[in-house]
Amino acid sequence: MYFLTLSGLAGTCWAMTTTIEKYYLLKKFSSEELFFYRHLFLVIFFLILFSLNLKKKLLKKTINLKNRKLQLNIFLIFYSLLVALGMYLFLASLKSPTLSNVLTLSACVWITLPIIISFMFFGENINMKQLIGIIAIMFGIYMVNLNE
Repeated sequence: MYFLTLSGLAGTCWAMTTTIEKYYLLKKFSSEELFFYRHLFLVIFFLILFSLNLKKKLLKKTINLKNRKLQLNIFLIFYSLLVALGMYLFLASLKSPTLSNVLTLSACVWITLPIIISFMFFGENINMKQLIGIIAIMFGIYMVNLNE
């Protein structure tokens, strides 16, 4: 049950930041500027976190990438680029007049695509309830965007 609380809190944080970005920050900054500032503050936050880490294990593990396999480093770079591209595209899409269109489509893809990829490539099982849920999500997205 602990993960449900964390998931709910994470969703609440994302909901609040999305609303703040849409209705306040994107009126003051371009998507590119907001993207830059957000990541600048994240870097500063993690530098403070690393400096406060008393055991220094996290810092050693993070900086010790030179001893990792080349394939893992390439994968980490690809992953980081996907995260950055996804965030940039999301911020750019928030310029849309209605938040419901942007959020419904991005949330639908964010929820259903990992389930489908996990099923296809990593052998995760999808039971009947999950399959019905995926179909219901996609139908709901269609209904929300029906008047567009």
